[in-house]
Amino acid sequence: MKLRIFILLVVTLILNVPFIYAQDFPDKYFKYGEVYFSTLNNSAFPSDERKEGMTKDGKTYTYEENYSDNSVVVFIPNNYKNSEGIDIVFFFYGWLNSNYYSASTTDLIKQFIDSKKQAILVFPAMAKFAPDSFDGNFKNKDVFKDYVWELIDSLNRNSLINSHSLNSIILCGHSGGYRPIVSILKKGGMENNIKEIFLLDALYGEVDIIFKWIRDYNGKIVSVATQRSSPLKNNISLMKKLNSAGLEYMSSIEENYIFSDQEIKTNIFLETNVDHGAVLEKNLNRYLKMSSLKDFNY
Repeated sequence: MKLRIFILLVVTLILNVPFIYAQDFPDKYFKYGEVYFSTLNNSAFPSDERKEGMTKDGKTYTYEENYSDNSVVVFIPNNYKNSEGIDIVFFFYGWLNSNYYSASTTDLIKQFIDSKKQAILVFPAMAKFAPDSFDGNFKNKDVFKDYVWELIDSLNRNSLINSHSLNSIILCGHSGGYRPIVSILKKGGMENNIKEIFLLDALYGEVDIIFKWIRDYNGKIVSVATQRSSPLKNNISLMKKLNSAGLEYMSSIEENYIFSDQEIKTNIFLETNVDHGAVLEKNLNRYLKMSSLKDFNY
């Protein structure tokens, strides 16, 4: 336990996260699996396009503090079986956040555990505690592909998985986390592996790119939008495109939708009466239960 606390302190210092937010992380997940921290060379950041940082509303966000993080946080369930290929769920956070903060202060890992799906959960580092959804190097061709394979190599070297075969990828994003997802669909080089995307009040634009991915790669989207929001308007726009192309979808008020554990058969668009932040509280669990991932018993 002393060693774990020491490692936690070191990681907290490296990632520049207040220790108060990390006191019981990752200890509370040890009985369910391994929380793995590392850095990857093929990350979204550091990015030369933010060498000078960014100024917004009179505040400057610097390259060193906000645009140079290449850490990754990974949760690997106990007894994770990957002999038939690795399945990965990526979570991309929105503004004024970080991967470590998302993993340690939300219940996303708990939702992932409760979904009982046989996969690993990955929190990539994007812009750190900045009001910025800039996608960094992930906007460049095949960078995400290199990132995925570097991650898989790192996990294998540390005996956390025992396969170099990739099966499927699910991309999940909240708020500004839509931006890297869109870039990955467009230029990431992993289009054949990406089976589903979950947008949690996050469809802020690039409807055409998402539509083309659904059409050309038989992709599936689940998008929940808050009332009177831009994502809600874009949900409607995407549904119109799917309808014109003869592609199936369903829409509903989220609170009226009956969620099941069955595999997603179609694209799903939901309107919710909760606020922007609250869409994180249950939807990852719900959508994973409906996903094509294999069930896993902890």
